[in-house]
Amino acid sequence: MNETVSNFVKENFFNIVTVIVTVIPLIVGKPLITYLKKRTLRKKSYPHSLRPDIKYFTDRKEITEEIFNEMKSVKAGEIFTIYGSAGIGKTEFMKLMNLFFNSVYINKDERGKELYARYTTHKISTKSESYMYDCKKLDIYQIINLIYDSFGLEYKNYKNFDRISSDLCQKNKKKNQIVFIFENIETNDLASSIYEFFSSIITHSKKTKFFFFAVYSSAIIPKDLSTSKIKKLTNFSLDHTSEFFSNHNLIFSENEIVKIHQITNGNLELLKTVVQFIQSRGHNELKLILKSKDMASYYFEHLNENSNDLEFFKAYLALSISNKDVGSTDIQFF
Repeated sequence: MNETVSNFVKENFFNIVTVIVTVIPLIVGKPLITYLKKRTLRKKSYPHSLRPDIKYFTDRKEITEEIFNEMKSVKAGEIFTIYGSAGIGKTEFMKLMNLFFNSVYINKDERGKELYARYTTHKISTKSESYMYDCKKLDIYQIINLIYDSFGLEYKNYKNFDRISSDLCQKNKKKNQIVFIFENIETNDLASSIYEFFSSIITHSKKTKFFFFAVYSSAIIPKDLSTSKIKKLTNFSLDHTSEFFSNHNLIFSENEIVKIHQITNGNLELLKTVVQFIQSRGHNELKLILKSKDMASYYFEHLNENSNDLEFFKAYLALSISNKDVGSTDIQFF
């Protein structure tokens, strides 16, 4: 018997090897690929950088504490509407919140824990995860596909929110809190779909709290929905503008801070541009500009036809603080 088997193996060795090489990958290949895919997806589960530039945040402590208080007071979850004018720092603020809601990351990050303690008195939530999605030019089902990817689930183009909610609640039943941040919502139709999705997922969740943050593009006005907690981000105050520069190790006189605040209106993007100006040209030159009485002429000499947006802002900065009247010939220069 053993000799017969041995002869069979010798005679058919090549065929046996061929079968093994062909069949084994079919048996273990798909599970292995699925496993590796899930591990890869988990590494990408926290998109859009968990590390915002904390130097930009000087006046968000009050709204942060307010959000945490409201999250703690609900049993099943809540949806928040976040809006504000362009350049106000909505994305950077939500990056900060995204960091705070990811307990696994923040518990391993001493700097993150220090930042957390500075912004809120609440304890770090255990088994809390947060996911941030850029919704620009996407519909609700494309966004849901991204959510499925985040959890290593296969999305089969379901159009039924009940089925989708059931999948996500089942996947996260052992977690205490899941946060979804939907950034760059450009239409109220998409916002309505997100609110509907939230209502569905809340009805299916048993123990896990779900929180949605609908972050509107500055191009649209959010719908006034009683089912949502509406939060408006505002420009930096004069004091917070001063603190902003202090956080960047830049010191100005009170009069200089007042001038810069008048020019920028406390807008985060414009304040960042002032910092970029100092980094490229130096602190002393900005101080010279702020003291000058005829800065329009100064920048007409320095600007050229290849000027970029930063250069244009320098001109705007100069024109705004200059005591010289700007005539039609000056305007034509631009």
